[in-house]
Amino acid sequence: MEVPTAGSMANALFAPDPFDKPLGYDCPTDLRTMAIKWRPCQMTVGNELFSGKYHIVLDSQQPRVAFTLRTKQRGQVVFTAKNCSIETGFDRDDPAFVNQYRHRLKIERPRLAFIKIRPSAQPPIPSAEREEPIDNTERRDWKILNSVRWEENEAVIWIPHEEKDVQKGQTCFNRLGRLVQLVRTNADGQPEPQPKAYWFYARNPVTENSDRSPPMPWLFDSHDRYAELKPHDPFFIDEEDRSSILVAATRNERDYQKASLLEIFNLERVHKARLRTAGQNDWWYVDVTVNAQQFPTLSSSTQVRFAIRDPANLETRLAKQELNLEGLVVSDNDSFKADFTMFVRAELQAYEGQDLVVTAIVTPNLLPVNEQLVALEAVGQVKCFGDMPENKNKGYSLRKLVLGHGREVDPYCPDYFELNLRDISSIEQAKQDEYLKHIEKVVPLDTEQAQAVRKSTVAVPGGVHLIVGPPGTGKTRTAKRIILTLASLGLKVLVVAGSNKGVDNLFHPLYEATKNDQRFRSWCGTVVRFRSPACQFATIRQDSAKRGPNNTPELSDVEREIEKCQTHTLVLKHARNTPTDQWSAIFLELLEKDRKSGVQGQEQIKFRSAYEHLMRQVFAMKSIRVVASTLSTSAQEDLRLAFKPDVVICDESGQCLEGDHMIPLTKNAETVRAVILLGDPDQLPPTVTSEGQQNEGAQYLKRSLMARLGECGYPSTFLNVNYRNHPQILALFNRQIYNGRLTASPINSQPERVGDTWDEFTRKRHHFHGQNIAGIRRLFISVIGYAEKEEHGTSFENQSQAVVIRHLLAELYSFQTAAGQKISAEDVMVISPYKAQRRLISRMLKDSSLAVRDNLTVDAAQGQEAPIVLLSLTKPGKDIRSLGFVASKERLNVALSRAQKVLIVVGNMAAWNEQFMTSVKRLESAKVLRGLFEDVRQEEHVLTWVDRRTVTEVDPEPGYIYYSHVKAPRLAHPVMPSQQDAMDIDEPEQEFPARGTPPFVGLPPRSMPFDHAQPEPLGGPPQAVPSSLPQPAPFALSHRPASGLPQNLAVSLPARPPSPSEDQRARDDRLAELEARRHAAMEGHMQHQADSAREAARVAWYDRQMRDLRNPQGSRGSRQERARSRSPRR
Repeated sequence: MEVPTAGSMANALFAPDPFDKPLGYDCPTDLRTMAIKWRPCQMTVGNELFSGKYHIVLDSQQPRVAFTLRTKQRGQVVFTAKNCSIETGFDRDDPAFVNQYRHRLKIERPRLAFIKIRPSAQPPIPSAEREEPIDNTERRDWKILNSVRWEENEAVIWIPHEEKDVQKGQTCFNRLGRLVQLVRTNADGQPEPQPKAYWFYARNPVTENSDRSPPMPWLFDSHDRYAELKPHDPFFIDEEDRSSILVAATRNERDYQKASLLEIFNLERVHKARLRTAGQNDWWYVDVTVNAQQFPTLSSSTQVRFAIRDPANLETRLAKQELNLEGLVVSDNDSFKADFTMFVRAELQAYEGQDLVVTAIVTPNLLPVNEQLVALEAVGQVKCFGDMPENKNKGYSLRKLVLGHGREVDPYCPDYFELNLRDISSIEQAKQDEYLKHIEKVVPLDTEQAQAVRKSTVAVPGGVHLIVGPPGTGKTRTAKRIILTLASLGLKVLVVAGSNKGVDNLFHPLYEATKNDQRFRSWCGTVVRFRSPACQFATIRQDSAKRGPNNTPELSDVEREIEKCQTHTLVLKHARNTPTDQWSAIFLELLEKDRKSGVQGQEQIKFRSAYEHLMRQVFAMKSIRVVASTLSTSAQEDLRLAFKPDVVICDESGQCLEGDHMIPLTKNAETVRAVILLGDPDQLPPTVTSEGQQNEGAQYLKRSLMARLGECGYPSTFLNVNYRNHPQILALFNRQIYNGRLTASPINSQPERVGDTWDEFTRKRHHFHGQNIAGIRRLFISVIGYAEKEEHGTSFENQSQAVVIRHLLAELYSFQTAAGQKISAEDVMVISPYKAQRRLISRMLKDSSLAVRDNLTVDAAQGQEAPIVLLSLTKPGKDIRSLGFVASKERLNVALSRAQKVLIVVGNMAAWNEQFMTSVKRLESAKVLRGLFEDVRQEEHVLTWVDRRTVTEVDPEPGYIYYSHVKAPRLAHPVMPSQQDAMDIDEPEQEFPARGTPPFVGLPPRSMPFDHAQPEPLGGPPQAVPSSLPQPAPFALSHRPASGLPQNLAVSLPARPPSPSEDQRARDDRLAELEARRHAAMEGHMQHQADSAREAARVAWYDRQMRDLRNPQGSRGSRQERARSRSPRR
């Protein structure tokens, strides 16, 4: 992908000084910080005087000055350069002007600065739903400010200052003056009749040959890194402000998606793949692992052309015509094994079961982002029900909603109203009461949930309500109650979410409720799950004689359940119930013919047309009250023309782009009266693939509509009772993320099978009860091991952490309590932040004949839960300072909150130790990660991994000493000194010092007898142990006097030849142990420079051992060569 640079664009754009050169910022950080701070001031408007605070926003595209009476949350008056003439000065510059006002001002300081503002239009006055009542004085002042005829008055903001602040103030004023000039003058420097914000976009428009506006030259730095504009406020000034930045940013996102797919999938790059049979000869699933850390999601039916490569000839570049295979991307239940799955028809039997390398090109599917663009541009043009004069206060206003000024939800503003959706129901009052009373009985709620239902049905402020549902707080149950209530009132409800999975998570319990209750079915009508017509029609034709094997996987239990209310099922039922209808007759005739002999050409077109006509008839039926769809699919014309919703309910709203929200809101603007958004802004944000990729508006895109409106003060209900997590697990993320606002339901800690089994398992393992962590439900297992990039890839994997998970699960599955209770694979979810780690764990578990219910990335885990969750942090890598998105607050929140009964976090506390976490204390992005480590360290909920015996041994051997990563060593069953421990049997003694040196200089010795004398590793005299051991120790060590050789590294011959999977497990274990020793040696090398040669020799030896294990075919010869070339050491 050709990346524009500041130099290549300098002569092609309009960008006046100082914006014609690379600066690396939109405003200098120190200047921006100074200007953005709210400072005391007074403001005169006509004869009125107001005391309050002001700040200046030095945004190059939308410079402005804002004034508030007390805090910005209570409201502010925003004066923009576009709509106001703005002048600045100091008392010494214009003493006559200042003296006119000085007698009216209540300012003690003698020196004054001023900002003179002459509005040409009414300035926006964003306000909010104020949590606390305002006093009479403030209420009076706001009333005056809202009633001022600003076009006829001059406002002056008076700022007291000290003499020493003049220079800084002048710098700020000069910058503001230059920005105002850019907005209010044209390219020739003449006054602009119609000043425009976002002057760069206006003067450098999108051309016919480009899909995006050019990058802003000044945002580049000297290294061609591109800065991003930072949103200053959650609201938009006006429609031009909103559409300019969101449309431009969405265009940039589309351009990047297209370009990145072309960069990742081209004739020069290769990817890993494996085949799986699709049920018949010549039909295959191809699982592809993409050679890229991040890439845009490939939607279903995306076309892929590819070729299988010869691994020995990868340097040769293929020609496009050599891509001789074609596939379609499918949604596949087994796709966790790869990044995406293709459905292919070809003769590929010879490749089955092999690790393949492929070259592929992809035809980008830009339909979803194009729908977003259309919707974002349509917001200012569509007629919304609530914006029509005859419907005042009868429905929400889309135009007001997207700006976020909040005046319609502020009780102190004249635009405020509450919408009671019962008032628009045609059902008589007595029946409404009967219906709602039954729903309340069948779906009981707690106090906050009931409040959310009330504010979403009978007291909806401004027609908009936000329901913030942290993990496990019953958000889905609350949404179900709302939908049942609205449907029983005879209202039509469109239920949407960002993904099919999100839609199904809400739709399934709703369907179950109507299926199990006859009165619900009678009162609430039919609920429909709508997918794209192409997908539905393909399902109708799945038994076609002309069709190959189904290119979708076997349905899950949930999908099989809701299949009964999918659109195609209802269309078929409708056709059979109305056989005399013209379109029904055509449809049934062609359906039968398709199953017997297949239909093609014009008959297929006629078949599709008949299906679409019947689908519209179904949606137009009065009995259809609820339709569920993804946000993008809700744009389908067949749905929009026939189904006219009264209310839109969006689930997982905090994870959806604002452009996605606009699709159903603009397509149904004429009928929708209320909007309900459910989600949690503290969980995963919207995905913006162009973040950090020359999209100056990426941070604007990354704000969901729900998060933005929440910051604007729109009314919301916070669900505060957690019904999922054991109290110990809840405490881990409640304090860090939600400031302790969540409380655990009593049911969370009631005795049950999984928790009881875990408690008994830990009580019977000395590594647990010996460290006082038996029965602990949130546990950190610390193991030495570092993340590395997978071969031919950019994603990270950590062998050591995967080994820990494998051994722990093997022991858990085999354990049985005295009462006969067990833990099964259906109880377990494994979560990893990286796809490569997920794949590694999947392979290890499969080789060990182990399974789990779910093996997911963090992003895929949102909305899921399991009794036991094992979280592999994967990081740190060799550069421990590189935290990656493991430290993301939102991702950690999702990962830590999935476990119902037991949470086990696997990481490396030796590397990310207390000293390291202190070093990143000022890093805001690492706050939650640091809090996690501090929490488990302070509570001593840490188990340091020794080897597989950490989870297998019931009692310690005599003389056992445990070295923790967070605590001092503990001695159990003291014995006399022993000299029987030695180095690993595979480690040649000549690679190490002959006498007197511990195996790892500066680190705790591997064996420590009772008298604190260390046995010489090669049989020499004992050596005294330092009185103070370095803390934390880099890995757990134990004393095994009776074993002759340490069992955690010794290799024992099996009684029978090992199977391939056993052999692989042994290699995995050995690699993990070697990697731990190598990194310990590296730390010793860094700490003891005097022994650098010795430590370097150790590191080199470990490298060779690991290389031989990874490449067993070439190891024998290399070992013999090294033996011949090695000189004697004694």
